[in-house]
Amino acid sequence: MSDPKARDLFQVIWKREASSVRSILKARPDLVDAWLTGDSWPNEFSGEAWEARGFEAPRGLDPLACASVLGAADCVDALIAAGAAVESVSYGADMGWCTPLVQAAFQNKEEVLFSLLRHGANPNVMGSAGSTALMTAAGHGRIAMVDALLAAGAEMTIHVAAALGDLQEVDRFLAESTAWLEAKDSYRKATPLYHAAGANQVEVVKALAARGADIEAPDQFLQKPGWTPLFRAAFGAYIDVVFALVDLGADVNYVSPNARWKRPARTTVLHAACYESGTTPEVIGALLRNGADTRLTDSEGRRPVDVARDHSRDDLVEVLDA
Repeated sequence: MSDPKARDLFQVIWKREASSVRSILKARPDLVDAWLTGDSWPNEFSGEAWEARGFEAPRGLDPLACASVLGAADCVDALIAAGAAVESVSYGADMGWCTPLVQAAFQNKEEVLFSLLRHGANPNVMGSAGSTALMTAAGHGRIAMVDALLAAGAEMTIHVAAALGDLQEVDRFLAESTAWLEAKDSYRKATPLYHAAGANQVEVVKALAARGADIEAPDQFLQKPGWTPLFRAAFGAYIDVVFALVDLGADVNYVSPNARWKRPARTTVLHAACYESGTTPEVIGALLRNGADTRLTDSEGRRPVDVARDHSRDDLVEVLDA
């Protein structure tokens, strides 16, 4: 049954009112374990018994996870002082069921992450989707978070090293075993080269390719065949990586078999490039010179030039129509 005081607690967390959090929990310390469910939050709040939590519970957040997602660091401190479990598990969208630390890394809440680490949060805990806070922070280029996590004892992986552009660490793994070249991470199910391409680390991309890494290996995000390193670089408008992979002979006509991140199924590398504001006419020209097919259509029937027109990229349209 819905508890009005639980709703009050989530509402003051939403407002980032740490003093109100402390006041409510002083009177009702049990609410530190309240549970927020439903798709409409923060407009509707509900409490659910602690015993209903877990991986089979309805998707939702506890107060600490809510404060972490919102970046309310003062509320995080107040909740932990009142007894909130730093390693509590809530639902975190792409992170699956995870701790507040993983939530903070994914949501880019730097001060919250620092606070959680000060309170002893495990830097190596993994969300049910397969990602750690370090992997998430590294993949998004959040260097201050990466430094804090490593200082707290987070374990380096070759995929994290590739995303950070740390060639020395990459080489250390490869010295142990060349099998690391094609190793897939637990979250995106992608190789080190893919992670380097997705983080705009062109020197690592070149180094891994020179060592024999497969430049065409797609990720398997959500257990579905996904994007190749070249496709991922085009999606990010990482120009130097695109040029490097094209020079290495990457397939410029790779077709994404599934929809992802507002890109429909059957999107090609050329389509992906035309979506991005950072793509230059030179990138389109390089793809075309290496055989990119302008006639291919995505699942919505659009050619790359149609995508360029939709995004008011007359400079790209000019190259595509030449």
